[in-house]
Amino acid sequence: LSNFREEASPRKAPQEEEVSFHMKYERGDNQ
Repeated sequence: LSNFREEASPRKAPQEEEVSFHMKYERGDNQ
């Protein structure tokens, strides 16, 4: 799951990060 965290780096806008976080939960990767 490190890859996912790397993709959701702070470089992206807070909105993008929120979307990624939501997608992560939708996928069921809430680890």
